[in-house]
Amino acid sequence: MTELNAAFVAVDAHFHTEAGREAVRLTGIADSMRRMETSLVALEARHEARLSATKGRFNLFTILRRKEDEVPLHSRWLAFLLNPAEKHDCRALFLKEFIATLRQGVQPHDDADAPDMVEKLDSFDCDAATVRCEQWCGEGRMDIFIESPRWGIIAIENKIDAPEQPKQIKRYATALIAKCAGGSRNFLLLYLTRDGRPSEQAGEHTDKYHRISYHGQILKWLTRCLRETYLFPNINHALQQYAIVVRQLTGGGSSDEFMKELTELLTQYPLLIANMQQLAAAHAEIRRSYWQQFHCELQKQFRQHGIECFDPNWGNQNHIQIKFGPKHHLRMGGDELRWMLERKDGEGMWFGLAAHDIGNDTEIIACGERVRVLLGTSAELKDLVAEIESRFPSNFYFVWPTAKPNEWSAWWPLGNLQFSDDFLSDNYLAKHAAKNSAPIAEQVKAYCDTIRDFMETTTKLWPKF
Repeated sequence: MTELNAAFVAVDAHFHTEAGREAVRLTGIADSMRRMETSLVALEARHEARLSATKGRFNLFTILRRKEDEVPLHSRWLAFLLNPAEKHDCRALFLKEFIATLRQGVQPHDDADAPDMVEKLDSFDCDAATVRCEQWCGEGRMDIFIESPRWGIIAIENKIDAPEQPKQIKRYATALIAKCAGGSRNFLLLYLTRDGRPSEQAGEHTDKYHRISYHGQILKWLTRCLRETYLFPNINHALQQYAIVVRQLTGGGSSDEFMKELTELLTQYPLLIANMQQLAAAHAEIRRSYWQQFHCELQKQFRQHGIECFDPNWGNQNHIQIKFGPKHHLRMGGDELRWMLERKDGEGMWFGLAAHDIGNDTEIIACGERVRVLLGTSAELKDLVAEIESRFPSNFYFVWPTAKPNEWSAWWPLGNLQFSDDFLSDNYLAKHAAKNSAPIAEQVKAYCDTIRDFMETTTKLWPKF
């Protein structure tokens, strides 16, 4: 009996140590998660049955467009709603509700002492406003451009999947300052993203723009618009369907009823709530680990085909560039274009011949513009682009040279392939992350096959300069 008492004392002492307490906590978390998983399966089954019975999966927006399509879906639809002259016949209702939403609160300037134009929006004349999409401002095309004759300008830069162009917000702020010179008119520059992240391209003009998000201001605005249009079924149903798209876009694609039940379910597991921050960190680590496995497999498969692929260059934790070896570079006159794969969280991946690593931004843009000039005058290059467009019709993105070139085309003067990074989505990770590397190898092979075909096609057709 003495030995048994001593054993109990030892066990009790262990559980009073930090390691013991951690072990108990992990055991409790694991038990809570197993029980919640069982409840979630039942909840999802009920939700799916409800959607099927009510035909709730039908959505005209996602039938006609991808939910990530910035300009053809979101910018145009938002501009349509905000325009008092459009054929929704609601006049300035939606614009007034948008202004009211902004006045409820947006992300403050990084510079707390900077003047805040949101506070002046009470005098914005919505009835007299004009709204344009893709408005050229001398420094690029602003996605949504709202102008009230006396008040001034509200400009919205919309970013979902496309990369932020060099010094984009800085240049737009500069253009708006010039347009409203003398202070006789105001301007409000809004940077719209899924989650309200800051611009990386504001430069010294961090005090000249505000951040808004689809998750925050756009959903709040749509809720206000839905309340005001409940008597008008056509526009109200369209707003409901678009609100669903926005929820899907921001990772909250479930209905209000589902979220209510899910919230009630989570309250039954206080240990999970108490450890939510650690669980979120573990989830982020799973994504990081999976991406690391992905790029290692990418290098392995490329090298099997004699393609030199360097280690990733991490600009920050969300922005990664993978560059290809000098033997794959292509020249045009005195300029060298380099193959590069780039990825940014929430924006996908793109691959092409980039005017990178040749000096500072000014030199890079100058290189891209020289290539674009040649592209406009060379029959060989036009044939090259036409052939690439025909070979890769679904994901090759290219902008033909114009009198007003944009910076995106300077960095990627011959366009690029654009890919989804769905392999890092929660659904994909839930299905594959716990398995061996076979799913990763299969996913990488699909990318590698397309990229190799693109490289071989381009190199074969490349004119000699």
